[in-house]
Amino acid sequence: MEHSAFRLSVIVPAHNAAAFLERCADSVRAQTMPDWELLIVENGSTDDTRQIAARLEQEDPRIRLLTSEKGVSHARNEGVRCATGEYITFLDADDWLLPDAFAFFAAMVREHPACDMVTATTDRLGREGEVTVYEQADMEAALCRFLQQPTAYLTVWGKLYRTAFLRDSGVSFDPRLTHAEDSDYLIRLLGGCRQLVVTAQPLYHYYINPTSAVHGGQSGLEEKYRVSLETTADRVPFGAAARRAYDYYVLDNLLVLLVHDTFRPGRHAPRRQAAAVLDIPVFRRALERADLSCVGTVKRVVFTLAKKRMLLPLEWAIRVRQWQNRHRK
Repeated sequence: MEHSAFRLSVIVPAHNAAAFLERCADSVRAQTMPDWELLIVENGSTDDTRQIAARLEQEDPRIRLLTSEKGVSHARNEGVRCATGEYITFLDADDWLLPDAFAFFAAMVREHPACDMVTATTDRLGREGEVTVYEQADMEAALCRFLQQPTAYLTVWGKLYRTAFLRDSGVSFDPRLTHAEDSDYLIRLLGGCRQLVVTAQPLYHYYINPTSAVHGGQSGLEEKYRVSLETTADRVPFGAAARRAYDYYVLDNLLVLLVHDTFRPGRHAPRRQAAAVLDIPVFRRALERADLSCVGTVKRVVFTLAKKRMLLPLEWAIRVRQWQNRHRK
């Protein structure tokens, strides 16, 4: 397959993204493979996002401005509906792509023409040269891998999708979910995937936005986590192995919630809040069922303390984790 035969639709949900959108679009325009369309899906912005997107549309005929209801799920669903490329990739408006991203995806499709999905990763986590191909019979093993390493795999960005596969799957982003809607989408997609190519190729730059829902310390996160995790638990495809792996995914979300919200600096009565979080059924069940010998040392300590409701040492362990995060290169 020549580059000219590989047409790619890039879907960018854009809500109040005026500060980042042009940088994001520039990373698409800088690609070494030119045959693409960029679909900017503006959804309820109150800043200059729409005006910037309209100007970008005027500057480059490959850029299209679309509109959807407010919400990233509505925006992504509209992008999938309107895409004209044979393949789709998702890009968040505050992130950007490395210049050879599309050329790499095209090479993977040439090498694996039957693939429905190809994964890549960020320039911080990536490793070149590692490729694993999962066929339909092995897809539960792939899902278990994704569930046990959600930071590396359970995001919709940094991946390539066959457009027909997305449309024929019957899976769409669930607008009711305000947390982990992309993880929910991927988990359900893998249930019908015929061939998956997993790579650790660094193609994507993920920008840690301090005003995001988790990093900004917004209120009500524990309820958003509960709704999303319980909803997705009922949708996990395959059998017992995938359901066991889902418990590790729940625990990974618990750790994120404890670090970024429950014990965030300045939080009032954090141990009392932690006790309430640990009583949420989806977290309590995962702590009871998961084999903690299968996780790393730091996580094992945190989850053991959480399981035993040892709230003071749990707070100390979380403070250590927060310190590690601040000093991570």
